Amino acid sequence: MKDQFDPNEIRTEEEMYDNLFNYNEKNRNYQPLPKQDGVNLYETLNSEFTKTAKQSYKTLLQNEKVELPFSRQLTGWNNLIEGLYRDSKKLDDSQLWVDFPEDDFVPNRQGFRADEFKKDHEGKHILFNGCSVTYGQGLYTNETWSYLLYKMISENEKVSGYYNIGTPGKSIFDIVASTFKYIDKYGNPDEIFLDLPDLNRFYALNSDSTAEFDKPMGPGDTFYALNDNYRHSIVKQDTTLSVFVHTLYIYMYQYLMFLEVYCKSNNIKLYLFSYVRGTDAFFRLCNLDNYIVTTDIEQMQEIEEGVFNYTESHKDDKYTMIARDGRHYGTAFHYVWAKMLYNIYKGKTDVNWARPSSAFRSGK
Repeated sequence: MKDQFDPNEIRTEEEMYDNLFNYNEKNRNYQPLPKQDGVNLYETLNSEFTKTAKQSYKTLLQNEKVELPFSRQLTGWNNLIEGLYRDSKKLDDSQLWVDFPEDDFVPNRQGFRADEFKKDHEGKHILFNGCSVTYGQGLYTNETWSYLLYKMISENEKVSGYYNIGTPGKSIFDIVASTFKYIDKYGNPDEIFLDLPDLNRFYALNSDSTAEFDKPMGPGDTFYALNDNYRHSIVKQDTTLSVFVHTLYIYMYQYLMFLEVYCKSNNIKLYLFSYVRGTDAFFRLCNLDNYIVTTDIEQMQEIEEGVFNYTESHKDDKYTMIARDGRHYGTAFHYVWAKMLYNIYKGKTDVNWARPSSAFRSGK
C-alpha cells in the first residue's frame, strides 16, 4: 500500500480511499487511521487539496474582493451574484463547481445559498455562517452540513426557512461581522451555527504593489483606497504581517467573545465549531462557553468512523471523501458534521452547551 502521507505521491480518489480505510472488500470493518506525528484524516485530506488545487485556490481567493468593508450592508458571494459559473470560459476546471446550474436549490437575490431573507418568521429562526465549507463549494446544496442540519431539525419542528450566509474566503472576522450585519437587518435568530476556518485568514492587497498607499493620503483617500483594493486572503509566512499574525488571535477571540455575550444577553443559542485542527486546538483553550471540540482524539475517531460508515452505505456516491471541485470535504464529512451538531442541538437546553458522549456512530 502506498504511503498516504507522502507529499510527492499523486493518487487517484480510489487510491486515497484505499489508503484512508485499509480497503478490503471482504469483511470490511472500521479501523482508526494510523497517526504519524499527530497527522489524522483532516490533515491527510488538506494535503491532498493543497496538491491538487493550490493554484486554482489562489486564483479563487484573488477574486474574493472585500465588499463594502465600511458598510452595514450584507453582501453575498461575488461569483454567485455575477453568474461567473455560467460562463465556463472564465473558469478553470477546478473552479467550474463554484455553483451548479443543475442544483435544484435556487440561491437568493442577495447572492447566498439561502431562502430569501425576511424579518418576520413563523417557526424557529436558524442562521448558518462560515466559509466555503458552509457555503458548500463543490457540493449540491442538499449535500451540505448546514442544509442537512436544517432538514434534520425541520423534521420535528417548524422552521422558518433555510438561512445560510456562508461564503467562500471568509475569515473569522468576516463571519462574526456578517452575523451581526444579518441581525441588524433581519433580527435575532433563535439559533446560530458557525463553522470557523483557518486562523491565518485575513485581508491582502489586490496586488503585491503598494503604490496606492505609498503616497500621502487624507481620511477620504484612505477610505476609498481601502474600500477598493482589498481581498480575502491568507497571511503568508515571511511577510510583514506574519510577524503580527498571532496578535490577530487575540482579536479573533474577542470577536467571538462579543458574539457570545450578545447571544447570551438575547437568549440566542450559539454553536461554534471548526473543521480545522489548528483552529480547534486553539479555541478549545479559550474562555468560550459555546465552542464544540471536534478534532481531539476521541471526536476524530468518531468522525472517522462516521465517515467510514456513511461511505460504506453510499457506494454510488463518488464524492464522499472529496467534493467535486477537488479541494473541499465530501458528502460523508458534511453528513457527519450535521449529525454531530444535531445531536448536540437536541441535548442543548441552555446557551452553555453540554457535550454529548457520542454524536455520530451511525452512518445511515
